[in-house]
Amino acid sequence: MKNCSKCGYKNEENSLECLSCGVILNKEKLLERIRANEEALSIKQEKLKKAKALRKTNRQDLKAEAKAKMTVYSFKREVNLPVEKVWSVLGDFTKAPSSETEVLLEKEGGRDTNGAGTIRKITIGKVCVREILDSANPSYSFAYRILSGALIKKYLGDVRLEPRESSTIIHWSAELKPKIPLTGWICSRIVSDSQHRLIDVVEKTIK
Repeated sequence: MKNCSKCGYKNEENSLECLSCGVILNKEKLLERIRANEEALSIKQEKLKKAKALRKTNRQDLKAEAKAKMTVYSFKREVNLPVEKVWSVLGDFTKAPSSETEVLLEKEGGRDTNGAGTIRKITIGKVCVREILDSANPSYSFAYRILSGALIKKYLGDVRLEPRESSTIIHWSAELKPKIPLTGWICSRIVSDSQHRLIDVVEKTIK
């Protein structure tokens, strides 16, 4: 017990102030507690400040993402080859159309080696990307996505072959979102050029 020097009240040994008259009994401990409270408050304020800055950054990111809309492009090209032959090369997600193109199978999809979920790494010249097959339709069409290796955040592609009497029309369409805002048209040009080169290879290989 600790007697108050002012009123004589018996307080607990660790009491900071007298419970009877309120006089300070231990100034050093009181100052220590005040400093601890101030430090805790400062840490809390700093956390709140960081949280506010993070929310602001997230809002800015969302706005930037909203501005970076998906770029859509499509083309169609006729090749003087029957649809079965074009599909046997272009529609096979695991097959390299020629020695100029390298295809590395990373994962088999579905119940076979060319089903949905198949992942491949395809290299055409200096362009090398990883792609996943989302769906493969027996009626000469498939959908796929680019996973990595390109200057884009998101890429969704669709390919459909339209048979003609002695030729095939290739319909290629896609949606993409670039990593750098306002560069969607450049990215679409680069990707579509590589796809035309792939078709060139297919024509050359089959002929």
